[in-house]
Amino acid sequence: MKICSMPSYRGIFPRTDFSGKWTDKKLVDAVAPYATFAFLSCGDVTEAEAESICKTIRKGNIRIVVATRGCKGPVLYDGRNFRVQEPHLVKPVDTLGAGDSFAAAFLVHMANTVLKKECDEETYQREVEIALDKAAEFSAKTCLVQGAFGRGKVMHDRG
Repeated sequence: MKICSMPSYRGIFPRTDFSGKWTDKKLVDAVAPYATFAFLSCGDVTEAEAESICKTIRKGNIRIVVATRGCKGPVLYDGRNFRVQEPHLVKPVDTLGAGDSFAAAFLVHMANTVLKKECDEETYQREVEIALDKAAEFSAKTCLVQGAFGRGKVMHDRG
């Protein structure tokens, strides 16, 4: 049984990062038919609010919605289940790139596991849990780096 089947475009599973723009209904409606994964930056919303937001965003081809909430941990919704990941708390130096790091680590794990093969419900649930944990860990490590994406560094022309 292949429960891991998700819409793809030539084997590519499009994702979108709505960041804080998930409140823009026109934007969500325009992107939903083309994305398989959606990531939202939801700041300090409660778990119940995050669940409601995820339900609203999950439409079109979007199969998995992840609402990151900083030190409160992300909420994931796949249309059947909600999952809340405990954050890997650190004393942050800079949070720049934490959400992008979370999404990247989550997607890499999913791409290397459930998106490559047929799997049953138990395998799918286990791999989602592992992906969330790896993403939380990687995101926390990003918070320990000043200017994680190179901001504030002088770049010299080597030409």
